[in-house]
Amino acid sequence: MAALGTTIEQLFLWSVAGTLVTGALTPAVQAETNLANSLAPVVPLSPADVADAVLRNVDVPGGPEAEAAMSGVNADRLAVLNALAGNAPDPGSLAIALRRKLIDQGTYDRGIRQGRLRDEWGPLVRELAVVQPSPQAMLDAYLEGQISEAEARDRYAQLGGDPAYFDILFDTQGQAPTPTQLADLANRGIIGWGGSGPGVVSFEQGFLEGPWRNKWLGPMREAAAYLPPPRTVTAMHKEGALSDAQATALLEKQGLTPELAAAYLASSSHGKTARAKELAESTVLGLYRDRIIPRAEAATFLDKLGFTPEQADYILQVEDLRVAERYITAAVSRVHTLYVGHKISEAQALAALAGVGVENTQAGELVKLWGHERAANMRELTPAQVESAFGYGIIDQPTALAMLADMGYSPYDAWVALSVHNKAPLANPPAGATVPAPAGP
Repeated sequence: MAALGTTIEQLFLWSVAGTLVTGALTPAVQAETNLANSLAPVVPLSPADVADAVLRNVDVPGGPEAEAAMSGVNADRLAVLNALAGNAPDPGSLAIALRRKLIDQGTYDRGIRQGRLRDEWGPLVRELAVVQPSPQAMLDAYLEGQISEAEARDRYAQLGGDPAYFDILFDTQGQAPTPTQLADLANRGIIGWGGSGPGVVSFEQGFLEGPWRNKWLGPMREAAAYLPPPRTVTAMHKEGALSDAQATALLEKQGLTPELAAAYLASSSHGKTARAKELAESTVLGLYRDRIIPRAEAATFLDKLGFTPEQADYILQVEDLRVAERYITAAVSRVHTLYVGHKISEAQALAALAGVGVENTQAGELVKLWGHERAANMRELTPAQVESAFGYGIIDQPTALAMLADMGYSPYDAWVALSVHNKAPLANPPAGATVPAPAGP
């Protein structure tokens, strides 16, 4: 036991001493080694470096086989190292290249064999390279009615989506109607105004589902209230349905400036009294036309009705023309009646027209036109006058018969009428007429 203990102690002491000596001598030994290597640089490249140089098309001094031989590797083993030096594309890239038909199946299989992936995993990598829709796409398909909810949930999970988030993500899909459309739906009573939540159909929920910031919900709700157009406002104001303040507020909400709103209401207020003004104007003009009030008084009334002096003067001038036109028309009509009725001559008619202010040329044209009517307005003798003219011997029997025939008598009736006036049958009765025998005493 004593000898064994002594041996162990010696080994321990030598180990410690060797470590100390090696540590102390290492710098000096390294320096000597470096000096020796620099004096004789003959250390060859490692066979792995030679194979890498061949792969990278780097020339090796003396040739790769000779360089590898200095490390004890022959040409056959160097060929193996050369084959191991390069890498094929990664399996994923190979699968994509096969899917895109850039390589064939054989090339894909060779690439898998050349890599560090075990060959039996090649088909799986090829299947994994097939691009599948995202989980988001399944939400869209369900939203658009392409698949059922159960199928959407199943495929969503298969494609890597977390089922716990399916409902939340689905509720955020799609677009809500615009605020304007939502307001129209709510105003028509199709949806309600308030209420929120995934299953709620309301103006508020539709707004929250849109891209709008939530702070605009209140203002958009207020903007949904209907405002009548300006012309409707003025019509309602004119009819007394709106006060000045109410009408002004509605007009300004439509974007009208206070000045423009006041102008709209001024127009409406004028319309309220327009009918009364028209009646007042008509009354004033009627009084002036009948010369019940003088021109100056009529002008004063028109001024109070809002007409300018120029407008009032023009209106009264027109009224003067109307009065003159009425009397001139009556005078011309009277001259026309007298001339056509052969009561006055052409010269008298022209003089009368000139007296009422008708211009000579126009008077001549009127008399000329009236002349045709005057010529057609000739009086004719009555049957009694024709019979008397025959009885007094003014006209003979044939003439009297012809004149009665022109008045519509038949030849026999005309002969009878003259015979009655003669108190005896006339000679030369019409052909075929039977002359009655004179009555006996």
